Amino acid sequence: MDNEMTTILNTVRQFILDTFVFDPDTRERLTDDLQLIDEGILDSFGVHETLLFLEDQFQIDVKDEEIVSGNLGSITAITAFVRSKLPESHLAV
Repeated sequence: MDNEMTTILNTVRQFILDTFVFDPDTRERLTDDLQLIDEGILDSFGVHETLLFLEDQFQIDVKDEEIVSGNLGSITAITAFVRSKLPESHLAV
């Protein structure tokens, strides 16, 4: 995993932990591939809040049709989705 992917992943992971995970047992279970919606970590409000965070933090625009579990189902999926939305000029930095 390159530095940019690691940075995105760590940023997303910390946001999820700080915003949605309050139970110590859930914190221990939270892996990068854990299904956030299926496990009840994110509900519809959580998805909305996560989208607002991603758009603000990474300066990306998320289209309605992109709001699917394939893009938002896990920390790994969110990281890949954000990376795919970043402009090429950002990737070269």
